[in-house]
Amino acid sequence: MKFATLTLSFILICNVAAAADDPSTVCARRVAGDPQFSALAQKLPLDLHMPSFQMLADDSFPTPAERTSLGRWMTAEKACIKQGDTYRRSHYPHELIALAADAEARVAAVAIALYNKQIQYGTANQDLLAIYGDVTAQYEAIVTRLNAEHTTRPPAAPAAVPAPQ
Repeated sequence: MKFATLTLSFILICNVAAAADDPSTVCARRVAGDPQFSALAQKLPLDLHMPSFQMLADDSFPTPAERTSLGRWMTAEKACIKQGDTYRRSHYPHELIALAADAEARVAAVAIALYNKQIQYGTANQDLLAIYGDVTAQYEAIVTRLNAEHTTRPPAAPAAVPAPQ
């Protein structure tokens, strides 16, 4: 969200919190399709689909105009993430929210490095792909464990109400 908003990445990158009714998802799709970001979308998968081969192999650094666009896109994404905070807190287990926060921080580090020209677009896309893989594996492990816990520990029966005397 900071330059982390590529963070929505986790949320959008990983689809963990990208439920169709999550306000962040709708907002992020709108932002990804905004014509002002069309040039940037040639370098980064703003819609959070898999980066193309060309994106992964891109050895260029952001130009001043691209840095401006990247900053604007990150600001818009941060606003999208904020829109879904309440939704996620009420619909997702704490572990998945924590996983999203960790992914957001990792994505932010990549975005900041790209913005500061410490890494090239291709490296940024490769790093984002690695984050996606890590987060997806952690997400699947959490969901598998939670599902197993739910099936082995069915919800408790309601307590009996004592009969009036």
